[in-house]
Amino acid sequence: MVANPPVLYNRLNSDIGPEDIRVVARMLSIRNSDSSLEAPCNQFRCVAEIMIEEVIERGRTYYGSLEAGKKAIAFFPMTIEPTVKVYPGVVNQQVFSGLNLDELFVADISGAQAIDQTEIGELKILNYKLVK
Repeated sequence: MVANPPVLYNRLNSDIGPEDIRVVARMLSIRNSDSSLEAPCNQFRCVAEIMIEEVIERGRTYYGSLEAGKKAIAFFPMTIEPTVKVYPGVVNQQVFSGLNLDELFVADISGAQAIDQTEIGELKILNYKLVK
């Protein structure tokens, strides 16, 4: 449990940022928590390998090379765990459901994305929603 939860807001129902990209992705693997990271990632899993299944929308100044079929390492600053597990006292805010292996989700992504088509750096998942 994390003592001081941030204000949680999942903005997938709004426009994406100008440098962001909205995708459908699949969870391929999930790494264990890392004690060298700041809370909540020192207690809960925040890093996963994902596969981009579909690009839904690109921000007007998006410069990256993410395309369907690419694998990438993704960082979830709000964790991969359900919000109620990480921040049990949070109420009246939009929350994250948590993700498991092989699940599809829609996400807004921001972060280091190589232009050369061969390497993709760690992506930051700003928001996500499980695809049912």
